[in-house]
Amino acid sequence: AIACSRVGLQAKEINELLQPDFPGAVWDEVSRRLAPLLVQAETGAVQLKRLLQICAERKVPPEERVQVHKRLAKFFWSQLDPRRRVEACFHFFRTGNLARLLDTLVEWPIFQVLERDHRSALLEYCRAVGGYAVVRRTLAKAGTAHRLPQRIVVGRFLSHVGEFAAAKEMLLEAKKEAAVSKDPTDLGQVCTLIAENEIRYWDSLRNWSSPGALKDLMDNSQTAVNIFEEQLRSCDRMSSRVDYAQALSRWANGCFKISCV
Repeated sequence: AIACSRVGLQAKEINELLQPDFPGAVWDEVSRRLAPLLVQAETGAVQLKRLLQICAERKVPPEERVQVHKRLAKFFWSQLDPRRRVEACFHFFRTGNLARLLDTLVEWPIFQVLERDHRSALLEYCRAVGGYAVVRRTLAKAGTAHRLPQRIVVGRFLSHVGEFAAAKEMLLEAKKEAAVSKDPTDLGQVCTLIAENEIRYWDSLRNWSSPGALKDLMDNSQTAVNIFEEQLRSCDRMSSRVDYAQALSRWANGCFKISCV
């Protein structure tokens, strides 16, 4: 099971997995005997040493690995914490159960964890289930992206994967909501993302000849700078400084592009 996991297993998880086949077994006792073969990751997860991991991948028959992945998928799917439940996606992917993978990754708590902490894995899963457009449509059908926080996350994700038009549409909807939000930083965050999306899109074309695109970039980045500058005056925190710095970098990028055009 450790060899088939994505990034190792927590001791508590190993204990739970041991119980059906080895009642009363305690991982602490087993791990002492296997200590020379194991590595403790920074996250606390137990992993096999690299050489042993390679041997296990080569020696364990494919059909046996599939069964282990199925068991782990069922196990992680039963977890309440989205940070652990998200691991079910990896095992659905490994068993080729793409329909279940799609249903799982569009669940909002799981999508949010994937987008924030496991973006490269999310990209791989999206490609496996048919592409980003499939995931976007499924999120829309599930009603996932109909509130401001969700629109922000999905818009940011779409921009990162190159779905620039869809990202802009999502973020412009978010901007309408953010404009009437009680928290002014909501609007600042959305404007920063819109400016970033414009930069990514037009940089991908290597063409900044569009006055409209430059105006969108400058208007949104300037709005974000103004909001976070004011926020920094009233509350000098690390998060406020990061938000302000990000907004400034988008505004500076726009200024540079205008000077080049």
